[in-house]
Amino acid sequence: MSELGNIAIDPLLELEYIPTMLLIYPPMAKASEPPSGIPLLAGALKAHNINYQVMDMNLGAQEYLLEQYFQSHPKKRHYRKLITERKTYEKPDSYQRIISELTKGLNDSMTKELTLSLANMEDSRYAPLNSRDLLKAAEEYSESPFYPYYKQSLTPLLLSGAIHHVGISLQYINQAVATFSLIGFIKAVYPKIRIILGGGLITSWGALKSWNNPFKDLVDKIITGAGEEKLLEYLGIEADPHKIHSIQPDFDWAKDLQYFSPGRIMPISGSQGCSWKRCKFCPELAEDSPYLSRNPKVVLEMMKQWEREYQPALFHFTDNEMSPTLLKTMALGDLNTPWYGFTKFYSLLKDPKFCKALKKGGCSMLKLGLESGDQRVLDFLNKGITLEDASLILKNLHHAGIKNYVYLLLGTPVEDLASALLTRDFTEAHAEFIDFLNLAIFNMPVQSKEFIISEEFQYSPADLSLYKGFNHPLGWNRGNIRRFLKEEFQVQPGVQKILRRTPPQFNANHAAFM
Repeated sequence: MSELGNIAIDPLLELEYIPTMLLIYPPMAKASEPPSGIPLLAGALKAHNINYQVMDMNLGAQEYLLEQYFQSHPKKRHYRKLITERKTYEKPDSYQRIISELTKGLNDSMTKELTLSLANMEDSRYAPLNSRDLLKAAEEYSESPFYPYYKQSLTPLLLSGAIHHVGISLQYINQAVATFSLIGFIKAVYPKIRIILGGGLITSWGALKSWNNPFKDLVDKIITGAGEEKLLEYLGIEADPHKIHSIQPDFDWAKDLQYFSPGRIMPISGSQGCSWKRCKFCPELAEDSPYLSRNPKVVLEMMKQWEREYQPALFHFTDNEMSPTLLKTMALGDLNTPWYGFTKFYSLLKDPKFCKALKKGGCSMLKLGLESGDQRVLDFLNKGITLEDASLILKNLHHAGIKNYVYLLLGTPVEDLASALLTRDFTEAHAEFIDFLNLAIFNMPVQSKEFIISEEFQYSPADLSLYKGFNHPLGWNRGNIRRFLKEEFQVQPGVQKILRRTPPQFNANHAAFM
């Protein structure tokens, strides 16, 4: 199956081959690899003999906008090719220039209300966490920067009359406005088509106590959580338990797509949810999402099969955290393709021999949530790690040749300036062992019960917000943190080196290639 793109379809010739289910991944998110959820849905449909088509409209929309730019600026066209070449990733300065040029291309035809990046979309006309604004975006679909692309790419297929259902996977907040513009277009022009909306962001919204489905008059079905069985049920198909349990994600539809990466990256998951689920700041705890894991040996065998079928350049574990059991299995694997994923500072990583085995098993990079360089803060957050262990693990990974991407979180309720300075000092002291950094400021989950804050306030009129505002009990508010990062943290020599090599926009999605 191929991306429709600009292909015109003759309904008389193609009708019997056109699927009844269309799965769409909407703009705007990082187009470095296929989305992780849709291949599972496609696999479930395939296993139950349901015809379907997949369209990565995130990649397609960005390609469409860049093509308009390249037609006016033909000398810039080579930048699209450069983002797919390995040599680009060898020099951070060259990489950043290419990212800058492509970003400029996306914004070439934008109005003052719109700003696009290779990972985001900001539209001052609509607040993506306000359901009224999203409904307004649907009503004003022709005002979307993606409307010409929606119209060109979808019209041949939808005009055939063979598509009865469209499933849209809304994963991130930066996709929300574009998603509802897409829904508005389909509903206005093809009102008989039924729309199913699911994905990570929808699941998080559905977990809100205040959730009352403000989109029921626009969307025919909302699906939260794992969607494979629920989608089949909506289509009137009885799910086969054995087939559901052993779903093989389908990536055939993406075989010919050229993502913004130097080779094919394949997302894979060994689990859903988090096995630890004790960190006080984590939405997983507030949403009480279940933890479901696959047999790691089955996961490894699937990766070997994909090696043969797709010849990937990199595997990306999309798990919230790779479990020790999965890490042990991967350390014994004999993959020819490197892989990376997120995990905790587990004790087995304190063993340098295990880290070397992990490297031999294909581990290219691990993302690690350190959060703070103050042990008191880590204990309060229930991270379950010590700074002594974290220090040893960072060194072990470095010596084993495994890159690391360290996540820091400032502004949690127990943190103050003294704690932040300890985080700065720990980071600087370990700068030679840290490859990449992600710096974030704490957001309070709207349903969190773990923190007792006397001065909270609701972001208004953001009725879909997953977070709530609060006045920090120690006066360590966001403005103070931003000044600290700029004036105290980011000026450290070691930190500066780390930040210079950390990929902009694509971040961890490209870091393993750097």
